[in-house]
Amino acid sequence: MLVDQHGESRRLTGSFFGHEVSLPEGPAFFARHCGSLIVPVFAWREGDCHHICFEPPLVPEDSPQVLMQALYQRIEAAIQAHPDDWLWTYNRWDKYP
Repeated sequence: MLVDQHGESRRLTGSFFGHEVSLPEGPAFFARHCGSLIVPVFAWREGDCHHICFEPPLVPEDSPQVLMQALYQRIEAAIQAHPDDWLWTYNRWDKYP
């Protein structure tokens, strides 16, 4: 699942690069109901090579808000490590003042 988009929910909010955002509920929902882990995966390019990083899994024992905020912290770290590889084409920050 691509989860860095606006979650379109007012029930689950958190922080993304210091802005209040809606967090998607899907990953937490599926992980809890299927008994699965959430494995963050990030890809970036260096020269002619592409790298893929499978990060340690997140266990859905916490509340959906805590779980998704932990995932968003990992997304922030991945973007900060490789900002040129994050493609964004719309205003992610326009939903909240």
